[in-house]
Amino acid sequence: ITHVLDPGQSHLTLLQVLSEFVGSSSLVYLVPQKDNYQLLILSYSWAIISNCAGLFLLYALHLVPSEYIFLLAILTFIYSIYNIHVRVMQGKEDIRLFNILQLSQAVLLILCLTVSIGICRWRSIPPTIHLYLYAFILSYLIPAIVSCLYIIRKVRRTNLSHIGSLLKEMFKFGFWTQLANLTQILTYRINYYIIEGFIGRKPLGVYELKGYRNGEADKRGNPSVE
Repeated sequence: ITHVLDPGQSHLTLLQVLSEFVGSSSLVYLVPQKDNYQLLILSYSWAIISNCAGLFLLYALHLVPSEYIFLLAILTFIYSIYNIHVRVMQGKEDIRLFNILQLSQAVLLILCLTVSIGICRWRSIPPTIHLYLYAFILSYLIPAIVSCLYIIRKVRRTNLSHIGSLLKEMFKFGFWTQLANLTQILTYRINYYIIEGFIGRKPLGVYELKGYRNGEADKRGNPSVE
């Protein structure tokens, strides 16, 4: 989906980075120490605010065609919920379930894309961007539902006292990590425009492939980057 919606790093990745300024990797550190219910409330709230703001900017600046905004909104919402929950699992050291969900999401994505593309070829119709969006939504939806059941069982409702100080702490831990990720994305994007403008699209394809591989390596080395 990264290379279908937009060359280089995807807008989806940009939305993910914005939503993880509060939550994400900081949850892994804070879950064993702080009120898990408050952590979830803050993470959910920030995910909604940041995703809505990010989607509005993408729409207002015409960076994504309007017909994809609704599906992209669904995808970012489901992903945000799923990502928050798996970070809680990491914080609680439920690594086995974390690995199962991560593997399930990847397998589901491969299956959805394989079946969808197979049907398109059988009916002699070209795959569409909507197909990729639906495949990504489904691949995250099932693990997200399972993760919700986990959260309901593991996290108990409490009061919201001192939640303001907790928000500051979450933002402090998440800010520098996500700022580094955001800087990397913007650097790649600027490079795409420079390469295409001065050299052409063929070298841009080579650079894009190299950047994608490096990004995957960074993700394996830094779990906070999704």
